[in-house]
Amino acid sequence: MFHGKNIKISKETVDLINKLFLSKKYELTDHAILKMSDRNISDFDVYGCGCYGKDIECQFHGRDFKVLLHKIINSRQIYIVTTVDEPFTVITVCLMFE
Repeated sequence: MFHGKNIKISKETVDLINKLFLSKKYELTDHAILKMSDRNISDFDVYGCGCYGKDIECQFHGRDFKVLLHKIINSRQIYIVTTVDEPFTVITVCLMFE
């Protein structure tokens, strides 16, 4: 789904991401906010995906690690891409339609 070298992510890293979301210690990029607006994805949807989403893949792009998380919320498949490094940031969000 994204470009770069695939990395196996540990359960501990996914747990850390989920905990950061639960404590609301994350930021949204301007790009993520724009995509949320374009795709009618709420803050609550992003929060739910971050707290309880399943990791799909992790990639390294030479600067940082990015993790793709997925969660079905209100019958919609929500995906978010986050960084793993500080500052912990949601980069983009999307929907998958069946």
